Amino acid sequence: MKYDNKEDLINQIKEFVSQREKFKIVNINGEFLTGKTSAIQELITDIDFINQYNVYSYVNDWEKYNYLFDITSDFFENSNLQHPEFTFNESKYFVKSFFDTLGTLNISNKELFNEVNEYLLIENSKQLDDSLKSKIQSSVKNDLKKNLLLNYFEISIECLIADLLNNFFPLNNQIESLSDYLLSREPIKILLIFDDAQSVSPKIEKWFELFFSYMTTKKLGDLLLYDYKGKDTQIKLGEFFTIDLLYISRNKSLNLVGNDIRSELLELKYPQNNELTETYKELLPDVEIVGLPILGIPTLADFYSQIEEEKDNSTAIYAVNHLLKYVPTEYQRLIIFASLFDEFTLKELNLFEEIELNEMEFNKLISDLDFISNSEHGYKLNEKSKILLFAVYQLIFEELDSMRLINISNTLKSHFHSFSNIEFELIRELAYFKNFDKSFILEHYFNNDRNLTQLLENRTDMFDKDKSFYSLKSEYSIVLMEYNKIRDRVIKDDKKNRIENLNSKYKAEIEKRNKVLQDDVINVGNEIKEFINEKELMDGESEDLGKISISLRNEINEIDNNLKPFIHQNSKQKSTINFVALIVSVAIIFNSDRIAELIFGNSSDFDLVIIITFLLLIVLYGNGLLRYFRVKFKSEELHTLKQSKSNKEKEYEKLASELEILNADIRAKDSKIEDLKKHIERMNKQIFENKQKLEKSSKN
Repeated sequence: MKYDNKEDLINQIKEFVSQREKFKIVNINGEFLTGKTSAIQELITDIDFINQYNVYSYVNDWEKYNYLFDITSDFFENSNLQHPEFTFNESKYFVKSFFDTLGTLNISNKELFNEVNEYLLIENSKQLDDSLKSKIQSSVKNDLKKNLLLNYFEISIECLIADLLNNFFPLNNQIESLSDYLLSREPIKILLIFDDAQSVSPKIEKWFELFFSYMTTKKLGDLLLYDYKGKDTQIKLGEFFTIDLLYISRNKSLNLVGNDIRSELLELKYPQNNELTETYKELLPDVEIVGLPILGIPTLADFYSQIEEEKDNSTAIYAVNHLLKYVPTEYQRLIIFASLFDEFTLKELNLFEEIELNEMEFNKLISDLDFISNSEHGYKLNEKSKILLFAVYQLIFEELDSMRLINISNTLKSHFHSFSNIEFELIRELAYFKNFDKSFILEHYFNNDRNLTQLLENRTDMFDKDKSFYSLKSEYSIVLMEYNKIRDRVIKDDKKNRIENLNSKYKAEIEKRNKVLQDDVINVGNEIKEFINEKELMDGESEDLGKISISLRNEINEIDNNLKPFIHQNSKQKSTINFVALIVSVAIIFNSDRIAELIFGNSSDFDLVIIITFLLLIVLYGNGLLRYFRVKFKSEELHTLKQSKSNKEKEYEKLASELEILNADIRAKDSKIEDLKKHIERMNKQIFENKQKLEKSSKN
């Protein structure tokens, strides 16, 4: 439910807490200076309202609590107790015992003490995890001290409950029936008022939740520290209490679930402008209530009416101080700076000279502020907040060139709205380089950041590329350098010096590479000359061997000619013919009479046939017999010719093998010379490219 005046809000609170539920939570939300706190102050000054409670606690300064045990010792100390005799013996004893335990631990186990100390720090995120539990269980031997450390939340709450029971519901041995005892008395009525709950830490919220869990679910016999023997231990603790919690915050609510718990959200708004104008027309007749610096906020109208000098500026500063109440001090001027922009991102905020945020800090800061919301191009301040913050901006940042900053912001939105913070940080660094060798700056400037490689691959349209050299297009580099002049105003010269040193290093490295390449060209050229000289010698040797080879071949041919008279020319065919002729001759001799009759017509001439046959045989075999006897008589000459031929053929084969190897070596030399010539070409090309790189780098 929403209300635009404190009276209606107070009446609704009274009506809600009068309901029958034993545990009621009233979440009261509203923007800054809507009057939430003043409404609660009026409420607790209402004697009739406050007297219905046995005890109440009002907490609005959460920053004073550093450790969890601070809450235990202070929970009801700041209340307006209706019973002066109210004592906190159990809670005080718990805190004393806890300090004794920590003191002992600090002496016996410093490392474990530091971990426990971190866990107890309210603003520290460390939890009592299994690892810490195990260390406590193994290191702390005293059971009571171990229990205090392992069950701090539970025991601190039990001590408070015991104090409340001891003061208002003493459970002594004279009580025979706890149920009858409860029926004879009213439950303890407690009012808890947690103001400025916007700054309540998660650990304190956890403590609240456990406190209500005890009240709504735990039984008397469930307590870890206290043993109410002889009593009805099945009675729930909630039977002894009724609790009303007022939880006041700008936009946070405490929503707990449990038996007999009821929650309500009430919202206090700024009143309607016409109503406010009517209310203040006599007090501030000449002031536009809905304009600066009041903006229709009653609290500011009251403040404005009470001061005499610098009314507009003082009122704006007063309003901003309240608006930034929950903003850490180191970020407050930054948020004022943000009011310059209709929309902003981390890029804009980092134009502020006094502080530089990383992405994690930025996200946490934005998420914690209730007057900042998402927008199309980042974030924006709520209307009233922006107006008041900008009024203060004009007072404290007169020296800034606001139009220049706005123009830069608009240009960034135009060109880089889709960039992640990582991409933007990289590309604005690249703007310092007129051109750059990707591999070199990746290693020597960006520490091999893979994001740079991805940026160059994903944003090709923003760069001109020439082989390994890149340059950011002027339409982007000009914008980014304008941004860098402001963002890096303090370190700009250092960056330029670093880049100059990097360029000098690059030039030195390129010149060193060229010197090595030039030396290599000379060395390879000399090597080619040596190979050519060796090849020429090998060519001469090959030519000589070729001549010797031809000479040997001629000698072998000459020996073959000399061997011809000694070589029996009968081939297999001739041998066959001679054999067939012999068989035919024998057949003719045995059949000479028939052949004579056939040839001469008279068988008595068979002797003539025989004579003719023998003459043919003598002619056929006589030549072979003569050759046989000639070889027989010249065998030594034949042996000498054969031996000479064999030697010459072996020498020829050896020479042919040597010549083949030599020719293979010559071909290898040719191939090596060609490879070396190509290598020189490549080196000369690299030398030329390096000279081009030097020319380009000299432009940075």
